[in-house]
Amino acid sequence: MFGKTIRLLILATLVSCGAAIALGQDIEKMEWFAPPDISFFGSTPRANEGLFFVFEGLAWHINGPGKTTVGKEGATRLVYLSETVTAVETNSMTTGFIDGGFEGGYRFDVGNQGRHHGLHFSMFNLLRERDNFIAPGVSVVFSDPPFGAPPRYHLQGPIDAGLTNIQNLPVRFTQLEARNRVDLWGLELNYVYRMHPNRFGGFLELLAGTRYVEFDDDFFVLGTGGTLDESRWTSIAENHVIGPQVGTRWFRKFGRWTWSAESKFVFGFNQQNLKLEGFLGSNLDPTTLVQYQISNMGPTTFVYREHEDEFSPMVELRIAFSYQVTSAIAARVGWTGMWIDNIARASRIIDYEVPNMGIDVSHNADDYAFVNGVTFGFDLNR
Repeated sequence: MFGKTIRLLILATLVSCGAAIALGQDIEKMEWFAPPDISFFGSTPRANEGLFFVFEGLAWHINGPGKTTVGKEGATRLVYLSETVTAVETNSMTTGFIDGGFEGGYRFDVGNQGRHHGLHFSMFNLLRERDNFIAPGVSVVFSDPPFGAPPRYHLQGPIDAGLTNIQNLPVRFTQLEARNRVDLWGLELNYVYRMHPNRFGGFLELLAGTRYVEFDDDFFVLGTGGTLDESRWTSIAENHVIGPQVGTRWFRKFGRWTWSAESKFVFGFNQQNLKLEGFLGSNLDPTTLVQYQISNMGPTTFVYREHEDEFSPMVELRIAFSYQVTSAIAARVGWTGMWIDNIARASRIIDYEVPNMGIDVSHNADDYAFVNGVTFGFDLNR
């Protein structure tokens, strides 16, 4: 609901701003396809003024979270494989498969720039990034605190044919499937002040405004077969980063060519919504003792929610080259890098404890997001 509301507000803002700018600039009289104007103003090329629009396709890469185990990190358990054979159980799968990849998306900028003063709105959306992994015979170590009197443990069951010797049993899934998904989008609104051209022919713009970025991370696990058949859990980490933004943009024209470099810093306030839901051992039956099957625990379901606030500073750098095709239209290509600190990643906040698992908020700010890649598109009057 939150995302839908934001998108509706964006659409309304764009329609309103677009209508106002179009009326103010008498856009129907602009000669979009006239030959490019590469004349000079004094000793420097002219800087474009008025309504502008930029559209870019994105090919961006998102870094993966810090690698951890599927299971209690660093934990081990002494388990019985038979009445006479024991083993030290360790986690056999990690989240190293979440290495990110290049995904497509789009970005557009729209605004109105006068000789010195201007207004600039920008939005980007990266299409959903996914990583998947399926592995056979996966061991998962859970924290298993004692309960009852005398102390018992949940992950125990009979290891003898007579069903009287109750000991720790391993948690080993016949197959484990894990998936990670990232949604990333953002928007910003800035006031822009363009300074006089410097002696080298370049222009410097100072900007100040507000920015919002949403980084949502989902981690899903499905385990089938084995002692905890069937189990599933989904961890969700939503990062809503908003705050004031300052930055600069420098550009210079060389005939038909324009080179620009833009840097921004956001004092980000991160409102994190953390969620964990799922079930463990849906096929367990504690009422019937079976050799090598867990008997001290039945099927469990759980839903947990937490909210945390963090300071998440953000830095962005954009570099672009454009080639003037007509008086108003230019083709462009560039690179963008974006870094956000103190980001919650879904695979890092899971507390692997039976019988109900949980959220480990101590790791809600252990990660950062680094997004970078190429951009390509066109601009009108930029």
